[in-house]
Amino acid sequence: MSSTTGASSAPKTMEEGSVLWKFVTKLNKFGGKGGNFKWKCNYCGVTKNGSYTRVKAHLLKVTGEGVAACETVTSTDVAQFCRLMEEEKAKAEQS
Repeated sequence: MSSTTGASSAPKTMEEGSVLWKFVTKLNKFGGKGGNFKWKCNYCGVTKNGSYTRVKAHLLKVTGEGVAACETVTSTDVAQFCRLMEEEKAKAEQS
């Protein structure tokens, strides 16, 4: 869980296409430019506001990102998310 995606330096289009977005439902975009959305966790059903960084923190149970950890996600789910993120990173590096 200590790996980061460098979201602050990533282009918006790459951030929006990141693998963890498929585990939440984007409800609407807000704040003009940037990657901020109102989103709903597909696991716990809680609605939150924020960018991919907060989605990642919520699903991976990372503290200090301004969003509560998902209480429904299991350690097996977290391991799956980390594997998917590593696969996505490897594909991006090959491009």
